[in-house]
Amino acid sequence: MFTCRSRCSVFRLGLFLAFLSGCERPKAPAASVSTHQLSAAAGFIEWADASGNVFVLRTFDRDTNGDGQIEGKTGEHGEVEGDVPTLHVVDRHGRAILQAEELLATDASARFFVAVVGGKGVLFDAQTRGTTDLNNIDLSSDGNPCMKPRAAAFDISGRWLGWMTQDQQYRVRDLRTGAEQQFKPPGKLWRAEPVPYGWVAMKIVGDGQAFPRAKTSCACSWCPRFARSIGNYGFEGESTAYLVGPDEAFALTAAWLPLSPTVLFDTRSQTLKDGSLPSGCKVAAYALGAPALVLACGATTELWNPTTRVRVPLDGVRVSGPQTLASWTRAPSSFVESVHDGVTSVSVLNWETGAVTKGPPVRNLVGTFGEWAVGQTENQVVYFSVDGRQWTYPGTAQKAHAAFQADVDFGVNLETGRAMPRTPGELVSGPCAITAGFKQIAVPTVVCVD
Repeated sequence: MFTCRSRCSVFRLGLFLAFLSGCERPKAPAASVSTHQLSAAAGFIEWADASGNVFVLRTFDRDTNGDGQIEGKTGEHGEVEGDVPTLHVVDRHGRAILQAEELLATDASARFFVAVVGGKGVLFDAQTRGTTDLNNIDLSSDGNPCMKPRAAAFDISGRWLGWMTQDQQYRVRDLRTGAEQQFKPPGKLWRAEPVPYGWVAMKIVGDGQAFPRAKTSCACSWCPRFARSIGNYGFEGESTAYLVGPDEAFALTAAWLPLSPTVLFDTRSQTLKDGSLPSGCKVAAYALGAPALVLACGATTELWNPTTRVRVPLDGVRVSGPQTLASWTRAPSSFVESVHDGVTSVSVLNWETGAVTKGPPVRNLVGTFGEWAVGQTENQVVYFSVDGRQWTYPGTAQKAHAAFQADVDFGVNLETGRAMPRTPGELVSGPCAITAGFKQIAVPTVVCVD
């Protein structure tokens, strides 16, 4: 039984590939490969977009401590002991894209990030290279430099973006529709993040109380990357967690997952806050950011939307437990296994309609990563995208370094399917591999298949 448990990361790591339906699979791995130094100065890559075309760097290119030399150096806990690095947003040729002062938040799909640009909060779309001002954003710090900045956050699916406002409110934008909502905190707001379908998880402190402070030896949000040791000793101060909707707020005492603006599902007890499951059924699976539940009703499997009460049979579909969405841009979708006539295939489930798009046959589904699934046949690795693209190569698949890699001597450009020789380093989703400047301070370098 396959259960999707893919996680979000600063980088979209792994080996992926793509093909348009009907194209021939490659006869041999072959492509032109190019090496790119993203900066003349030493530093590290903090973020890369899913296509390997936009990079956020921190480089040591200024003498900020006035000692007459430029030096990138960190201490026991990853703290800066030399000069303070400068943030840069560049393309794979090192050309500046955006002049940003600080990185505030990144989304799960490695497409969007929020940064401070000219003293303002800005949403950047790596796919279009467009920026959008986040009006009235509150950029003030809470004195917790090792935690992510409090100003903005994406939900776990990446579809909803929320930010603090200067008038002590919280604003949320649905990146799929562009619609925005404003929420009033039930007290002094410390931190918050959006959750699906018009809800916000908030941490509230008492009036007149200071924000909680983490008791830690960590000095900055990227410091753990270079730390040899870090101590964490809890928090000084208290807060209360709330789930806040447009018209109500209550203490977050259960693991509530919103399925719509009016329906909440407790992922621990597998029950609804208001209402009940269809008679004779129990929850088999759910997805973070989807409006429906997969139910096991005796010998049958169904997709059930508790808001509309519509039930759709899922013949041959095998899925269980919590799922991570592979995509939300067209519809909330995730990978599942489907079995017909004794043949197992990797398929895509649309959580809105219950439609199941059958993909390639596999012996087993090794796992998923973002919009891609990696399967294994007897002697081939199968890559399949949520929109139906596919490549197949000889070899075996394995799970390694929190990413799915193929036990073959090449990587793959997901846009073209062309293969590149395996290069030591941390792989970025798509056509590039980081060969320097990921877990060490060096001139940030990537190798890309063109």
